[in-house]
Amino acid sequence: MTLALSILFIGIAAATANAQPPTTTQRTVQARETATGHKVGTLRAGKLSRGAAVAAPQASAPPPAPGVVQVHAVQGNVFATFIATSLLRSGTVFGGSVSSDNGTSISFDNVSFNSDLNPGDYVQLPQFSNVGDLFPQGTITYTVDVTVGKQLTECNGQIYLVSPPAYSDLTSITPVISTTVQSVGANKNMILAIKGLFTADTPLVVLGSYDYGNFPVPATAITSVTSTEIDVDLSQITGLDLSTLNEYLLTVSQAGFGDTIAYRYVPFAPKTFNLAPQ
Repeated sequence: MTLALSILFIGIAAATANAQPPTTTQRTVQARETATGHKVGTLRAGKLSRGAAVAAPQASAPPPAPGVVQVHAVQGNVFATFIATSLLRSGTVFGGSVSSDNGTSISFDNVSFNSDLNPGDYVQLPQFSNVGDLFPQGTITYTVDVTVGKQLTECNGQIYLVSPPAYSDLTSITPVISTTVQSVGANKNMILAIKGLFTADTPLVVLGSYDYGNFPVPATAITSVTSTEIDVDLSQITGLDLSTLNEYLLTVSQAGFGDTIAYRYVPFAPKTFNLAPQ
């Protein structure tokens, strides 16, 4: 079958094991290299398979991985990364797939890297253009399997380009981010209130940027306020520039499932709030 689809790959920045050449066309695009998050490698796509339509996964069977999957789309092109939220030693095995609930899926080759992943470091996932040609309907889910020693963990990121969820679907795809609000707390720290629908599971929160780097939020800076709000103390995130207007991808992941939106940080007047340590 001929697919009207191009799969874009970032060049591998570290040696990998067990990687096989992808079966689809590839070309090189510019990699993101930042002081707060370095690219460690790339997962490569294997063969396309088509099966019967299935319901989108609602929970991961393995424990949540120590990281998040950030997925975003620009004019029909889908980009995705796995971002570590804690230290992953060299030899950790990465794999996974991208799939749709219409039964279409592409598995990733299992690879391990010869360098550690520090918090904020990332692995590039296969990137797709003209995604509607491959996934004509349904929720698109990126799944990353992370095997640490003999322990399999998993995290997922979803995007809804073709079949946006209705109100009745929202409770089955949590977490869902709706909006954000900035304010200054009583201690003069900058607080980001993330509004949406959330579960009782421990959240992982990451601010990611192709320009400024990746910033996993420390657990001490995250407060689950209610089932509709999670607060993040931005002044506790080391290296985060709170003095200038910046744009990030904001991800909240719970129980191995993450939601990502575009977030614009707008600074308040100088000396009216505490900057983050640099």
